Amino acid sequence: MKNGQHDGPRICPSCKSLSLERQFVNDRFEYGAEDKTVWVEAENVPIEVCARCHETFRGPEAARVRHDAICKTLGLLTPAEIRNLRERLHMTQEQFAEWASVGVATVSRWERGCWIQTRAHDRLMRTLDENRVLREVVESIPEAKRSLQRRLVASGNG
Repeated sequence: MKNGQHDGPRICPSCKSLSLERQFVNDRFEYGAEDKTVWVEAENVPIEVCARCHETFRGPEAARVRHDAICKTLGLLTPAEIRNLRERLHMTQEQFAEWASVGVATVSRWERGCWIQTRAHDRLMRTLDENRVLREVVESIPEAKRSLQRRLVASGNG
């Protein structure tokens, strides 16, 4: 294996033949629940297909590509964008969690693509990232930070 890529055919877990090959596909799927679904288009999703039994397998990299596509379709920051924002602010996950009024595990889950943040948290992150003066004021006055967060949640963005 080099750089996360397999060097050649692998053994198929279903039929045990040495014919599992990596491919990239465009994936279109529904995301959401009940009447609040959206169609998501994920491009270049890595899969492995068995040439013998035609089984298809998706791994963690496919899940990451699909997660990013969901975030983009919903207009939310991707896990990498959240991590980059935190790093631009020179914050640890602990500091970022306190700043966003969430737990450290939540920040970790956002950054690893395990969870998708609420619209309110997404807007908070974008607003404070885009407005340096507002960010400085909010960071200097703990009550101002809490008040801004309450207003964003109350405005229906979460």
